[in-house]
Amino acid sequence: MKFLIGVVATILLGGIFQTFFPFWSLAVAAFIVAMFVGGNGIRAFFYGLIAGLLLWGGYALFIDLANEGILSSRFGNLVGGLGRPIVLLLTALIGGLISALGALTGSFVHTFFNKPAITDTPPVDEEIEYKDFKNLRKEWGDQDFA
Repeated sequence: MKFLIGVVATILLGGIFQTFFPFWSLAVAAFIVAMFVGGNGIRAFFYGLIAGLLLWGGYALFIDLANEGILSSRFGNLVGGLGRPIVLLLTALIGGLISALGALTGSFVHTFFNKPAITDTPPVDEEIEYKDFKNLRKEWGDQDFA
C-alpha cells in the first residue's frame, strides 16, 4: 500500500512542482513524499523510479503527440539519428532516475530521524561474561598465537 501511495503522491506533487519550478523539482517532490511515506531504500527507489517514468514519459508522449513528433524527431537527429520512441524512452528514464534518487535520499532521511532509541544497558536476561587475557591463555592451554 505504501508503494502505491508513494507512486501516486510523487506523480501528483511532481506534476504540480514541474508546473512552477525547474526540471529537478521532481527530485524534491520525490524527496518530500519519501520522507513522509517512508519505507526501506529499495522500495522508495522503485516507487520514485516508476513515478518519474510515468510522469516524464507520459508528459513527453503528450507533447510528442501534440506537435506530431516534430520535436522528438529533430532531437533524435541531433543526437545521432535516434528514433522517436527511443527519445521518448530516454526522456522517461532520465525522469525516473531523477525521481528515484530523490526518493532514495528522502527514505534515508526518514530512516535517520525515525531510528529506534538505543539503550545503554543490555537487557536483563543477557549476561555478559568478561575474561581477561591471562584467563584466556590458561583456557587455551598457554598457546602462543604470534
